Amino acid sequence: MMLPKNAIQLFLSCIITFTSVIGVRGNVDDEDDEKSFTTQVTFIEMYSVIIFIITVYYIGHIGTLIGLPPLVGHVFAGIFLGPPLLNFVPYVKALVLTGEIGLTLQMFEAGIEVDVALLRNSGTRAILMSITSAMLATGTGISVGILFGLDFQGAYAIGATFAQTGNAVCLPVLRNAGLMSTHVGQMILAATVIDDMIALTLLSVLLSFVSDQSPSVIDYFIPCISSIGSLMILGVFAIFLAPLIIDNHILPKIPNKLKKFVLFLMMVVVAAAYLPLLRYIKASYLIGAFLSGATFSQVKSAHNMFLANGTDVITWLNMLFFACTIGFQVPIKLFFGNRKVWILGSSLIFTAVAIKFVSAVFVPKLQDVEKGSIYNHHRRNQLVTGVAMTCRGGFGLLIAASALSKGIIDAETYASIILAILFGILVPPFILNFVIERYNKLRLKKLDQDSENSQNSKSDGKMNLFVHLHVETRGEWGLVEKLTKKMSSADLVVERVEISNSRTVNTNRINDLYIRDNATTISQSKETNIGNERETFLTRSNMVKEEKMVEKRIQDILNLALKEMKQFGATEVEITQYNPYNANDTLDALVLPRRNGQEPSLEFFSNMFEIFDKDGDGHIDIDVLRSGMIDANFDISDEGIDVLLKSMDKDCNNIISFEEWNTVIEKKIVLKKKERRFSYIGTMDKNIRSSTLMHIQQLSENDLEDLMEDY
Repeated sequence: MMLPKNAIQLFLSCIITFTSVIGVRGNVDDEDDEKSFTTQVTFIEMYSVIIFIITVYYIGHIGTLIGLPPLVGHVFAGIFLGPPLLNFVPYVKALVLTGEIGLTLQMFEAGIEVDVALLRNSGTRAILMSITSAMLATGTGISVGILFGLDFQGAYAIGATFAQTGNAVCLPVLRNAGLMSTHVGQMILAATVIDDMIALTLLSVLLSFVSDQSPSVIDYFIPCISSIGSLMILGVFAIFLAPLIIDNHILPKIPNKLKKFVLFLMMVVVAAAYLPLLRYIKASYLIGAFLSGATFSQVKSAHNMFLANGTDVITWLNMLFFACTIGFQVPIKLFFGNRKVWILGSSLIFTAVAIKFVSAVFVPKLQDVEKGSIYNHHRRNQLVTGVAMTCRGGFGLLIAASALSKGIIDAETYASIILAILFGILVPPFILNFVIERYNKLRLKKLDQDSENSQNSKSDGKMNLFVHLHVETRGEWGLVEKLTKKMSSADLVVERVEISNSRTVNTNRINDLYIRDNATTISQSKETNIGNERETFLTRSNMVKEEKMVEKRIQDILNLALKEMKQFGATEVEITQYNPYNANDTLDALVLPRRNGQEPSLEFFSNMFEIFDKDGDGHIDIDVLRSGMIDANFDISDEGIDVLLKSMDKDCNNIISFEEWNTVIEKKIVLKKKERRFSYIGTMDKNIRSSTLMHIQQLSENDLEDLMEDY
C-alpha cells in the first residue's frame, strides 16, 4: 500500500510526541528544574518503537493474504510484542494513548461517512434488523453473565460488548465480492451504522456504573437519555442545518485557496466543542466525535477533502488502536489452563455472537427462484446477511477494556469476552468468504447452463428476451420487492438487482433490474455466436416483424412497471433490450481505444494472453480468464467472461488456446472498423425506440447486405 508522505509524518510525529512526554515524566529529576525543560529518549527506545510499528503493519498485511482483516494481525502483533508476552515495546501508555486518538478519529470518520440517503432508502428493514439483533445480543450476553454469577453491572458489560457488528471486519469482504452496490450490501451497511449508534449509547450507560457511590435508577437513565437526545437534536442539526449554513453562508465568502484550511479549522472547532460537551452531559465523548463528523457528512467539499487527506492517517492510527489499546490489554496467559475462561467464552460464542445470525430473517425476497434451480439468490442473501452480522470488531474490545479498567468485571471474565470477540473477528470472515465463493460458483454454473440452453437446446435458434429496467425514484422503500412480485405474475424473472444513490438528503434512488422474459423468444443474432460456425440470420421482413413484436412486448413490460411505480414518485424510467450472452458486446469492451487514443492491436492482445498464461502452456481456462480480466481492470461481468470463453472455444473443451484467442480477437478488430460506417444504427438490437425501425427502412438492399456481412 502506498502511503502519502504527510500521513507518515503525522503518524510518526504523534508517536515521537507522546513517547517524549512520557519519557520526560518518567525521568525528570524533581530536584533539577532545568531538566524539566528537556525531552530525552534513548536510541534503543526509538528503535524499538520503529521496529514495533513496522512489524504491526506487516503482520496485518500478511493476515490479508489469507483472508483475514488486517486488524486481526494488528491485535496479535500487539499481544506478541507488548506486555502480554515479550514486553518488547517501551512507552506503553503513550502508544495506548495514540491508539485512543485513532479510535476518536475513527468515530469522526464514521460520522462524516454517514449516508443519509442510504439510511432513508434502507427503510424499516435495516432499522429493525439492527435494533433487533443488537438487543438480542445484549440481552443474551446479560443472561449468560447472570447465569455465571455476575452482578447486573458485570452482566450488562458483557451484553454491551456484543451489541455492535464489526463493520471493519465484514464490509471489506462484501466490498471485495462486489456486493456493496447490491440491495443486501446496502442493507448491511445501513444496519452497521445504526449499530454504531446503539453501541455508543450502551457504552455511555456502562460508564455511568463507575462511581464511588452506588448509582440510583435515574443515574442509569441519564446517559441513555443524553446519548439518544444528543444523537437526535445534534443529528438533525448536522444533517439538515449545518450543510445549509456551511455551503450557503460560510464557504461562498472564503477565497478558494483558503477553503480547505477553513473547512479543516471548522472540523477542529466542532470536535473541540462536541467532545467535552457530550462527556459533560454524561454521554460518551465518542458520540461527540461521531456527531462532529456527521456535521460535515452532507457537505460535499468537506467529505471529499477528508477522504483525500485524512483516510491514510486514520488507517495508521487505527493500526495503533488495535495493536496497543486492544492488543496490550489481552490477558493471553489466562487462556492457558483456565477452565472458566474457556467455558464462559464458549458460551458467549454460541449465544451472544451467534444470535445475530437471526438478522437473515429480515432479508426481503427480491428475485424469484426457479423450480429446480441450482442457484438460490434469496438463500445466498440470507446467509451473507446472517454471517456478516455475526462479525465482531474493535469497539466491543474497547467496551470490555473499559469495564475491566473500572473494576466492573474481573480479569477472567474479561479474558472470556476477549476470547469470544476474537472468534467473532477471525471465524465469520472465513465463513462469509466461503458462502460468497460457493454461491458464486453455483451462479456461474447456472449461467453456463442458461448459456448452453440459449445457444444449443433450441433447434430453431431462439433465445429468451432480456430487458434492463432503469428506474429513479424519490427513495421510498419497497419498489423493488413490489416490482419483482408483479413481474413474476407476468412470467418475468428478475435475475439481478443493482441499487445506488448519491449522499444528499433529498436524493433519488437508482434501481437497475435485469429481467428475463420467459414468455417471449427471439432469434439469436450472429454476435451471440461469434467465433462459432452456426449462425442465425433473418430476412429483412422477418427482422422488422420481430422488432415490432419485441417493441410491443417491451412496451407492455414498461406499462406493467409504471402501474406499480405511481406511489413511488418515479422521476425517470427507461427500459432497454440487452443480451447477456452477446459475445459482440463483451469483445467491444476489449477493443475500445486506449486513453491515449490508440486502438489496441492484435499484438497487444497476444501479449495479454501471454500474461494470463502464467504456466506458459498456451491455454487458459475460465478462472484464469476471469482473474486476468480483473487484474487488467477490464469492466466485464461474469456473464461477459462466460460468453467470451464460449465464443472463442471452438473445440468446446472449456479451454482457450492461443490460436483460438488470436483468431476471434483479429476478426473482432476487423469487424469493429467496418461497424463505424453504420455507427448511427450500431445499437439497433439494444435500445428499443421507434427511430430504430426508421433507420433500418432507410437502408438500401446493398447496405443491408453489407451490414449483415459485418455481423
